[in-house]
Amino acid sequence: MTTLFSTAFLSKKLFKLSLFSLILTLCLGLTGCVGVRVELGTDVTFYENERWAATVNIKLPPTMKPFLEQAERQNPGGLEADLAKLESEGKANGVDTTVSHQYLPDDSFLITMASQGQGLAALKAMAFSPEADLTVETVNGQRQINLRYIPRSEVQGMMVVTNTLRLTGGQVITSNATRIEGNTAIWENPQQVEVTLTESSGFSVWTILGSVAACAGLGMATLFVGSGVAAGVYWYRQRATGRGIKI
Repeated sequence: MTTLFSTAFLSKKLFKLSLFSLILTLCLGLTGCVGVRVELGTDVTFYENERWAATVNIKLPPTMKPFLEQAERQNPGGLEADLAKLESEGKANGVDTTVSHQYLPDDSFLITMASQGQGLAALKAMAFSPEADLTVETVNGQRQINLRYIPRSEVQGMMVVTNTLRLTGGQVITSNATRIEGNTAIWENPQQVEVTLTESSGFSVWTILGSVAACAGLGMATLFVGSGVAAGVYWYRQRATGRGIKI
């Protein structure tokens, strides 16, 4: 089940309708959710001119499946309705987002929100919080992103949250990350996030996917044309040798 919508959580009010509050709503309605271990993963890539791509994954354990199925029976289509509400709230703000939810092979339940946009205000509210200190400055002719952020804790009271944050840019200059892998700073269960990094000059995920799709389309067209030519040559040779193809 997948829903496509455009949204930007540009105020605290809109942010309360985000994926985090969606999980809270689920858990408030599920008696078995208290004390459950939830995996939260956030990946953000900073591109030139304040463009960005972000993915938020929230995974509930297999033990939650009976409660989720019960909630769906009691309120059919409730999750899709919540996503539609987010769509209507944010369409005018120009942030393209895909939200999907599915059961994985081990029966854990995964909700994924992938977005791309431009402007740090939209990103701050979507991936972090409106209170996060997210700025850009130019140092020696190079644009640098600065983030100072205390992760939100609304879900901590009723769930055990495993939180992984990955921030990617052109180069990580300074950070208090758990570890650095190339141009990506990674935090495991951070209490506070501090990082300065440059913008990546690469294309966004959506641009890459579009290019792949275009190449795939060109490849299929070439395949059909090539197949047609090969068939024509074969037919001509059959006729030339007197072994015409009967239809």
